[in-house]
Amino acid sequence: MSAAAIAPFLAVSMLAGATQGGARTGGMRTLLARTGPADRAGLLSTVFLFYSSAAILSLVAGRLTTTFSLMKIARRLRRLVLIGVARVLVIARPA
Repeated sequence: MSAAAIAPFLAVSMLAGATQGGARTGGMRTLLARTGPADRAGLLSTVFLFYSSAAILSLVAGRLTTTFSLMKIARRLRRLVLIGVARVLVIARPA
């Protein structure tokens, strides 16, 4: 990264972090407002399990950059996500 790109990179990274934080806070607030006190622990456990899964996937993708190009990894991850979304849509379809 060139020295001239560091400031814009940091600015955009801070903006992305603030946006993700706001989205996460809003999502949690929405989920918890609809959940009774007895069910909150299970709900939060499930949410953080999914966050952990995303973190593990990111770590694996980072390790793969020594073997594959970033674009190749991104295309394969996109395919994996699309397959997952299609499966969820089929499984979660109302009867």
